[in-house]
Amino acid sequence: MPVIVEALAPILRAKFRDAIKKTDLFNVVAAKVWQKDGVVHCKLVGNGNTDQWQTVSLSAFDFIHFLL
Repeated sequence: MPVIVEALAPILRAKFRDAIKKTDLFNVVAAKVWQKDGVVHCKLVGNGNTDQWQTVSLSAFDFIHFLL
């Protein structure tokens, strides 16, 4: 299933927001942060076969570190 790159930023932001809501950190983040447009950098890997997905689980800290 191909992914539209432009759709990734709001999807990832929403998933991250939902995950961080379950922690004490949510109240530390300013509300305007969730309204800001994000940027997702994507690049092709592998042989182009869309059936070869890799999933990586990150802690909230590692995810933020990855974005910054």
